[in-house]
Amino acid sequence: MPRLTSSHRASPDASRTPTAPLRRQELGLATLLFLALAFVIYGWYAFHGGFVADDWVNADHYYFHPESGFWGAVDNYQTPSRPVAAVYVTLTYATMGIHYHPHLILAVLLTAFLSIAFFAFLRTLGLGWVWALAAAALLLVFPSSDSTRFWTTGSQIDLFIGMYLFAAVIAVYGRRRDGPDPTLRAVATQVAASTLAVAAVAGYEIVAPAVLLSFVLYRWVGKGGVLWRWLCDAIPTLLVLWFFTRKFGGGAAHGHQLITNVRLVAEGSTQVLSYTFVPVRELSRWPVFFAVAAVIAVAVLAAWRAGGDRRREAIGRWGRPLLLAVGAIAIGYAMIVPAADRYPIYAPGVQNRTNCFAALGLCLLAVFVAAAVAAIVAAVVPRISERSRDRLRDVIAGVLIGGLFLAYTVRIVEDEQRWTKSAEVQAQVLAGTHQLVPSPPPEATIFTSPYPGYSSPSLPIFGGGGNNDQLGAFKVSYDQEDLRAFPILEGQEICGAKTVAVSDAGNSPTDYGKAILVDFRTSKVYRPRNRAQCLRVTRAMEPFGPVNLSDDW
Repeated sequence: MPRLTSSHRASPDASRTPTAPLRRQELGLATLLFLALAFVIYGWYAFHGGFVADDWVNADHYYFHPESGFWGAVDNYQTPSRPVAAVYVTLTYATMGIHYHPHLILAVLLTAFLSIAFFAFLRTLGLGWVWALAAAALLLVFPSSDSTRFWTTGSQIDLFIGMYLFAAVIAVYGRRRDGPDPTLRAVATQVAASTLAVAAVAGYEIVAPAVLLSFVLYRWVGKGGVLWRWLCDAIPTLLVLWFFTRKFGGGAAHGHQLITNVRLVAEGSTQVLSYTFVPVRELSRWPVFFAVAAVIAVAVLAAWRAGGDRRREAIGRWGRPLLLAVGAIAIGYAMIVPAADRYPIYAPGVQNRTNCFAALGLCLLAVFVAAAVAAIVAAVVPRISERSRDRLRDVIAGVLIGGLFLAYTVRIVEDEQRWTKSAEVQAQVLAGTHQLVPSPPPEATIFTSPYPGYSSPSLPIFGGGGNNDQLGAFKVSYDQEDLRAFPILEGQEICGAKTVAVSDAGNSPTDYGKAILVDFRTSKVYRPRNRAQCLRVTRAMEPFGPVNLSDDW
């Protein structure tokens, strides 16, 4: 990987060779910077947010499980395909309970941790510290994966991606220090790195393609010693994927559906790409897509036709980094393809976690495109000295990257308001229900209305019965294992011949006499004994809560 600088003159970016180790002082300063930025940007939400979606489901699984003790709770984790995540999530509830603030503070720390790990990874690969710092800073506020900042369940993804990045740093450090031969120290270092990487796969399998492609990284570092190092990564990773991800996963797509999923990922990723450069959802993705493609083409062509021309060299030096960033994006989406029909790419709220690994490549691409554009603009400016041209490149790149950082931060603040609204409405639902129904009878099911299901698309308040978030929240807050609870949303008919049920939750059917209907609009509680009473009560409760929160709600 070449020295990635925007000018020929010696600069902080060019002062270190690609094989030089990451300096502790750099890592220390980056750590302080990203911790400070994370708390400035996300700290307020940590004390005003709450649990969302799977946070409540995980709490339910932790507090109510068939086997006793900590490991019984681990066995009861909702996603057995991720054994390391099961231990980690169980540990968070064991130490912090259902107190929102500690969980959200941990999410802020993990936000900083990921940017620190990304900075360390890029510097280890030889990227100039200014560019590495810029890419890691953009990642901190990248809006297309911000659910991992606001959502305690999603924040674990930052931990596992960061673990993979530090595993790569350790592996590269060991290769450079010990050489290609499998000496005792070399093997010990590689085993430590591989263990960390495989633990990351067992925590969140999205990093698996990067781990399985680690031979590319080792070959880039130097010839020799590639095979045995790669086998240390690949064999245990494949075992994890076979015995856990494949066995307990939700069922990967095959055949025609897999081809459809590839198309879904391609479409969604181009939309995310557009939003990366112009964070406006109403914009068509194609103008940005073709503009970025044009910049990449110019940079690659300039590298091919440089011929000693300093202006072309300044543009062409970004050709290979741009292509590598595109490759990183593809690796980031590779594990999404088998499940793309169930996990949309271009979606707000909790679903934007699908972009969490590709976000690394997207932030790199944003930085490299800014640098290439700066070099192109500076190259066409006539009658200025080369020194002035160098400075112009730096200024333009700095303005473009700084503008993106500010735009991302604005989007983060807007999203923060939606997440906060979700927490506020949830608190109203819980408090209101506890006031109106202080002691539910055994085996009761509480149906609530008219609060909305979502504060915005894909950001649940208590988002429909199938999510089981309201069920978990009520079980935990009432400390009743046999209690169930579901929201009644617009368009639902809940009165059956013998039971009360919401259409989107197969576990909701409740015999008449055990169903409790709570109408927050009138502060009334109903317990219908038959279908006729249920129909009369629900007519009085209409309109039910909207699916999505609106300004006139």
